[in-house]
Amino acid sequence: MHFPPDGMQIFDHDDRRFSCGYASGLIYFYGMWTEEKRVPVICNPKTGRSEKFKFIYPESLRELINYKGKLGVIYNDDFTDDAIELRVWVLEDVEKHEWTKYAYTLRGDKLFPHYASEVGVISTGEIMLSMADYTSKQPFYIDYFNPERNTIRRVEIQALALWEALSKCRELGLSRIRCESDSALLIKAIKAETSLAGLYGILADIQSLASSFECISFHWISRLRNAKLIS
Repeated sequence: MHFPPDGMQIFDHDDRRFSCGYASGLIYFYGMWTEEKRVPVICNPKTGRSEKFKFIYPESLRELINYKGKLGVIYNDDFTDDAIELRVWVLEDVEKHEWTKYAYTLRGDKLFPHYASEVGVISTGEIMLSMADYTSKQPFYIDYFNPERNTIRRVEIQALALWEALSKCRELGLSRIRCESDSALLIKAIKAETSLAGLYGILADIQSLASSFECISFHWISRLRNAKLIS
């Protein structure tokens, strides 16, 4: 059985009984009916064992993450025009249900005030934040926040633009396509050489579209060359 990357919400529904998340090899059901009560349940799909939890998260239920090898919940709150508070709850003791809370204040013009969406935590320990409000007329960015260094780096992702281009090519009936992008990270993700949890859905759509062409290839080009081609 194959599961998506950590932090991905497998199925979202207004009724929490039908919603679940995945992290650290465990499936989390937000509100499962057991013994006529709706309670959180964590299940290990490899062993079939599950455990009911008697607690309620101190924050609204958000994305489930793997935080330094431990089960965690990530939550962000916009409280000013130029800053957000990022909160991470980490499960320290499964038996005692003990949690540790980490709170970080992120400031700067590189943030997405009022429309940031938490994605998860990557292997380097950086917390990913993506744009929750996006249109095809603007670039799509992901912010990587390093809690230990208190630094933020931004990466531009061109996945949606590529998806739109491939959709147009299929609409025109083209069968042989060569795709070029100056985003090395995007090309590696499409070729499955790296993982981008925050773009799991759109990458799956791109790969599905790619399978409809007779011949298709993806290549990285320098930003300078790309700018010359556009101009």
